[in-house]
Amino acid sequence: MIIGVTGPYGAGKDTAAEHLMTKGFYHFSLSDAIRDECRARKLEITRDNLIKVGNELREKMGAGVLAERTLAKIQPDKNYVVTSIRNPAEVEVLRKRADFILTKVVAPDKVRYERIKKRNKAEDRFKSFEDFKKKEKLEESSDPLKQQVHHVMKMAKVTIDNGKSIEDLHEKVDRFLQDWMMKLQLPRPSWDEYFMKIAKVVSSRSNCIKRRVAAV
Repeated sequence: MIIGVTGPYGAGKDTAAEHLMTKGFYHFSLSDAIRDECRARKLEITRDNLIKVGNELREKMGAGVLAERTLAKIQPDKNYVVTSIRNPAEVEVLRKRADFILTKVVAPDKVRYERIKKRNKAEDRFKSFEDFKKKEKLEESSDPLKQQVHHVMKMAKVTIDNGKSIEDLHEKVDRFLQDWMMKLQLPRPSWDEYFMKIAKVVSSRSNCIKRRVAAV
């Protein structure tokens, strides 16, 4: 299955993803491609530069480009969690997979601001709570090629409230997995399909140039 995680700054998206990784999930962030582009341009990795470069990539290559690049890396026999989903087109690309579900992690504004101050990342430089709220509005563009986190959050099927402790968040993620894991698993092949696929692999061992057959 592929779990998409969206939400506002400091809500705990990466913390939820880290917990899923302990359950065997592989983590992809759509922002990784933007960070790579910033490094190639020798730009400082700040929130403003990430937004600017991300918008430029969408304008040049389409609104779903970051999700398309990520989906190309995903293998069918593994579980994944994908974060930094900030445009509705990215959701639509990921929804091409029947085993995809979008979740949103939320928390009160003041709680999120305090968390961001504590993590002290270079890309999260806010002068005040008001500055934090002002820059957060930059992700509410009406331009379909830019960040539209407010629209993406409306597309989520599941909401996880992370306004309390990290232990509470872990419990909620565990309950979410229990509820959705079986619903999103791709159907198992029938016995006929199972044995016919084995027979096809066995036929590849044939030395006959004209015809390759096998039986199981």
